[in-house]
Amino acid sequence: MAEEDQYVRREVMAQLRSQPGAELPRDIAARVAAVDARSLARLKAIVATHGWPDARRFGEPAAQAGWLLVQHADSDPEFQGEVLALMKPLLEDGQVSREHYALLTDRVLVAEGKPQLYGTQYRTETVAAVVHFGPSTPIAEPEKLDERRASMGLLPHAEYVERLRDMLGVPREAPALPSATASSAE
Repeated sequence: MAEEDQYVRREVMAQLRSQPGAELPRDIAARVAAVDARSLARLKAIVATHGWPDARRFGEPAAQAGWLLVQHADSDPEFQGEVLALMKPLLEDGQVSREHYALLTDRVLVAEGKPQLYGTQYRTETVAAVVHFGPSTPIAEPEKLDERRASMGLLPHAEYVERLRDMLGVPREAPALPSATASSAE
C-alpha cells in the first residue's frame, strides 16, 4: 500500500514542481483519491484487528507504512485523530516515531482549523497568477517553534521550509498566503 501511495504521489510532486500553485489535473487527482480510499479502508481494518502497527510488534517498515497511509487519509480526519490517540502512549517508549507523531499532530490540527504545533503543514495558492506559499493554518507560539520541533527530532523550521519549497518548486519570492486560516494541507 505504501509503495502505491508513493508511486501516485511522485506524479503529484512532478506536477507541482512543473507548475507550482496549479491545480492537479483531474486524472492525477482521481488516482490519488482512489489509492487513498483503498489504503484507508485496509488500514482501518488492520487497526481494528491489531491496533496501531507500531515498530516493536510489526517492525519499522510496517510502522513507517502505517504512518504514511494515515498521514494521507485526509478524507477521514476523525480516523487520523483516533490514530493519533492510539500513537500517543506508544510514543514514550519509542514504539512510534516522534517525527511521525508531530507530523500527524499538525495534520489533525489543520483539519480542525486549529494552529499547528510543529509548523509542518504548508500549501500553495495561486492568486491573480501569483503563487503564494505558507502554513496551512497559523503556527502556535512561533517563538517556541524550533524548541518544540527539536523535541520531536524535526529540523529547524527555516531549514524545513526551504526544503519544502525546493520539493514543491515554490519560488523563493513567493509571497505569503493571502489568508493564514486556510484549512487544506499539502
